[in-house]
Amino acid sequence: MERVVKWLEPCSAAGIGAALNLTVSAVAYAGVIDARAVDPQWVALSGAAGGLVSALVHIGVVSLAAEPAGRREITRALIEGAFAILVGALVAGFWGPSAARFWPAASPSDLRAIGFGVGMAAWRFAPGLFGALKLLSNPAILRDLALRWLTSMGAKP
Repeated sequence: MERVVKWLEPCSAAGIGAALNLTVSAVAYAGVIDARAVDPQWVALSGAAGGLVSALVHIGVVSLAAEPAGRREITRALIEGAFAILVGALVAGFWGPSAARFWPAASPSDLRAIGFGVGMAAWRFAPGLFGALKLLSNPAILRDLALRWLTSMGAKP
């Protein structure tokens, strides 16, 4: 059961994300969203929607776990969900329009899909990234990593 719950969260988030992406594409096809111009607000909104999907799936997994979730776990999941929406919107709003430089043939709907994916994944990768930055902020660890890298190249410090 633990293995099923582990894969349930990312798979259900990807399925919900695909459905929302199809909805946004249908709205663009209907003419509500301009399908020819990149609108950074819509990319940021797509990122917020990705963060919302990630938050809802996380809250669902926490509340439907094998052991009953207490009030503290539910509250923590709700707070993490709010931050997932915020981080998704901010990161997608910044990186989504920048993706056009790396992929010149991308259409605006592609950039909205990228914004959604970035928004959905941003909160998942944020704790690991913050942990890595905190680890690298220690000068002794940074020195040790540099010495290991130099000695692996055959240099003598």
